[in-house]
Amino acid sequence: EGELFCVLLAPNGERSNLTDGQWRQVRTPAFKAWFGDWEKAARKRFLEGAPVASMRGDEVPRFARFGELAAWAATHWKDTGRSVVRNSALGDVTLDRRAAKESISHGMSSIKGQALWLVPDIVERGVLIGSRANDAGRDLDWFTLAAPVRIGTQDMYAIAVVKRSPNRQSMLCQTKVKPRPNGWTSNAN
Repeated sequence: EGELFCVLLAPNGERSNLTDGQWRQVRTPAFKAWFGDWEKAARKRFLEGAPVASMRGDEVPRFARFGELAAWAATHWKDTGRSVVRNSALGDVTLDRRAAKESISHGMSSIKGQALWLVPDIVERGVLIGSRANDAGRDLDWFTLAAPVRIGTQDMYAIAVVKRSPNRQSMLCQTKVKPRPNGWTSNAN
């Protein structure tokens, strides 16, 4: 059987300078209990930081039907060369009409359209904040990514849920954009 090879990544998405043993050790509960949960602190700093993407808020046309918004999103992603986006933790994530339809099935609104416009940046530059393996024995893995974004003059945070199945590497399945909670600030100008 073949050898399994993986690249150990640092929090910035680059190859880690740590040895395999060090990389695993700094992620153990015992290490975090003694020195603090540096991964949680790094995620918090990132989410309170400068937006990874911004938009005016009027870029997405309003649509009356789910299918029209899904078709627009898929065309937008394809036309901008972002129908497949690489996330440092997950690999390639497919952004297509099927992904847009699945996201819209969780609710359609103007904010959903804005979330779909921002999705490539959320997936590419967001941080992993949660995951669930082999959900309900259905051979599906779920990953939740989050990123700070700006819509108009309002700092927000955006969430993209990605699922991975044996027959499809990764696919966007849900997006949300919400105002940042009180006390969150951006260091962006």
